Amino acid sequence: MRYVLIILSWAMCIGGLHADEAVKVRAAALPQKASVGSTIEYRVTAAGPKVTEAEIVFPESREFYPPLEKKDKKSESGEDDSARHVPLYIIHSAVKEDSSEAGTGYISAVMKLSFYRPGRHTLPEIEISVSGKKINYELPSVEIEPVNQEGQMAEIEPPLDLGGNHTRLMLLLLAAVLLTLAAVLAWRYIKKRRAQKEALVPPVPAIEVFRKEAGELGAQELINSGRIEDYTVEISRIFRRYISSLFAIDAAEMTSDEIAAVLRRLGKKAGIVKQIEAMMSCFNLWDLSKFAEFMPGPEVLLESNERIARVAEELWEALNVRS
Repeated sequence: MRYVLIILSWAMCIGGLHADEAVKVRAAALPQKASVGSTIEYRVTAAGPKVTEAEIVFPESREFYPPLEKKDKKSESGEDDSARHVPLYIIHSAVKEDSSEAGTGYISAVMKLSFYRPGRHTLPEIEISVSGKKINYELPSVEIEPVNQEGQMAEIEPPLDLGGNHTRLMLLLLAAVLLTLAAVLAWRYIKKRRAQKEALVPPVPAIEVFRKEAGELGAQELINSGRIEDYTVEISRIFRRYISSLFAIDAAEMTSDEIAAVLRRLGKKAGIVKQIEAMMSCFNLWDLSKFAEFMPGPEVLLESNERIARVAEELWEALNVRS
């Protein structure tokens, strides 16, 4: 019987060694020395081939109040025991991290907490069990120091006395209003002067614009070099802009027939029918020049270029004399 008991004891010890070798646990807390209210990271790491089977149980209570001893219960003698309302620690977060790889199990239980009582304290236990068997490990401890070790009172500044500054505040407010008013008046003055300067600059007469653009066109060079289409498109654009200024119409967006209808009606009233007809003959020639089979010769185009220049001068003179 004695030998049987010895054999059973050896078997239990060997089984316990295999269980310990299956999962190895290590606990650590950082920092090991902190002040009241500082955050501490408490990490319990389990490693081994069976670690995936491990069950982790965090402390149930988020706040922990240590039990009071009889000598600390001052409330019985009528004195207020304020310390009993301060928790030993508060748990901020608790998570499980799995870093297992192929063939190697590696999990960690990470808890962040803060202690609110000075002294050396042991970290709460995070239970780790495998196949229903709890794995024991050494709990780390931390040293918590008080924030104000010397017990000095912080200086409290008295409330700001604004009674003597009432007059100064009123003057500052009045100055701000006057500055705003001055800025508005200055802006209006500058805007008015700018408008006056713009009004003093006379607009360039439409005939001057036409002469300049027609001269820069280089009609003779374009016609003689065979660039008929370039010439007709540009001279038509220049003259349309000119008559738009003279008659207050949008000739650039109108067809030749629409321009003819409007200007013939206006021409009868202004006595410029002859000039309108000469102008429309040039328009018709420019329109025909767009088709190769009706392409006029250089002599015809040069003559029309001189004619449209004369028409522009006659229109300007006729309209300005009557006005």
